[in-house]
Amino acid sequence: LMEGGEDPSSNWYSISGGNQILHMTNKTTGVDQFNTSDPGDIEFSEVQVVGPFVSGGSRAELLTWLNTWATAAGDRVNATLELLNSAQEVVRTINYFECIPTQYNPPTVRAGDDSLLEESFSFKPIRVEG
Repeated sequence: LMEGGEDPSSNWYSISGGNQILHMTNKTTGVDQFNTSDPGDIEFSEVQVVGPFVSGGSRAELLTWLNTWATAAGDRVNATLELLNSAQEVVRTINYFECIPTQYNPPTVRAGDDSLLEESFSFKPIRVEG
């Protein structure tokens, strides 16, 4: 779900990444006997979602956002991923804030290959909750 719009797809079936990375500093606060370090900063790794290619309106908002970024005019967006169990019930909701697209891999088409066409999309969140 992208902020302010309709769901670009409910077909993503794999998500990876989004790890929290903590950068420590070598500087100490100098205020105690334990040489406590100054806090570092936190960032999140890229998130990649993979799913079957679905033509039509379900990808319109996602592709518009990617195209806008490709022309260097894009805004960061907030996105929500809802993880579902086999009964299609939401078991976890993850909110990604100020996302920047980093990669889009369209499906590859090969003659004589009747396997499912997959596409993947990666983005870099600035903040994550959930």
